[in-house]
Amino acid sequence: RICDRSTDGDGRMPAGRGMFSSAIAPLPAGRGMFSSAIAPLLGGRLVARSLSSSREIFRGSRANKVGLSSELDKLLFNHHDMRLFGLGFLAEVSSVKSYVHATASRLRYYTAMEARFDCAESGAITHVWPLFSAELRRSERLANDLRAVGVDPAYALRSPALDAYVTTIEKASDDDLVGHLYTRYFADMFGGSMLGHPTKLALGLPMECAAYGFAQHVRANRGEYIESVYAAINAAGETLTEEQRRAVVEESRRAFSHNAELVKERSYAVLLPQAALGVVNLLTGYARHFLLPTQIIKQMAERLLNRRL
Repeated sequence: RICDRSTDGDGRMPAGRGMFSSAIAPLPAGRGMFSSAIAPLLGGRLVARSLSSSREIFRGSRANKVGLSSELDKLLFNHHDMRLFGLGFLAEVSSVKSYVHATASRLRYYTAMEARFDCAESGAITHVWPLFSAELRRSERLANDLRAVGVDPAYALRSPALDAYVTTIEKASDDDLVGHLYTRYFADMFGGSMLGHPTKLALGLPMECAAYGFAQHVRANRGEYIESVYAAINAAGETLTEEQRRAVVEESRRAFSHNAELVKERSYAVLLPQAALGVVNLLTGYARHFLLPTQIIKQMAERLLNRRL
């Protein structure tokens, strides 16, 4: 693998308001993308159970109450807009084209990130990534998701926000890479793990998205697995000075900002209609799957559309 580094730029836009930002509220535990207000759109009891499980794992963790893990979780609560990312997901399931764009974007930054992790020979990241790389690695899964819809994974997606994110990854120190690992893979293990089935139904995909999935032994013991990753991050943090730990947290903050920019680089004039179509796709996808009565579908749609933009 190539372990070189490059440079680039940045961007900004105000946080979204209205129907979708209020409907897609963060979990009480601060994890995941969807509150109970939108859980019915994503499969009712199944998703509600997953949300509850994520809350229980987060609250029951001991490792995330101390050390570097605790510092990173505090950053999450203060700087991560769960509503924005919920809006981004709804826009992603508005069409196969939007899904391909989002998947190709993720493939590019995960490939950059995992190449850096693999090439690291020292630093804090070497205390974490080698222990969990087999289960956490996403790049090949994302490539398979593109192949499943007839897109060549070599498709080179570029945008100012994506270029800036990849540049930040490439310039990060081997210690600071722990901040990137935390930002992306904890999102995958908590909220992201429940999005594969809704995406498949909303878009009529031939199979569930591989990038949202984990090996059976991880799914069966998700709480223990997440706890072990938290513990490894704490162990890595113990090798760092206080100043170096602050740098890891700051790198994670930058990663959160870059992920937000990937959503916000589309104007809200584009994003909100796409999200509305995503809601419709989810409703009709679940209707086809579960044969919901028309009246239930109508009530769920009215509940969303009655909210003020």
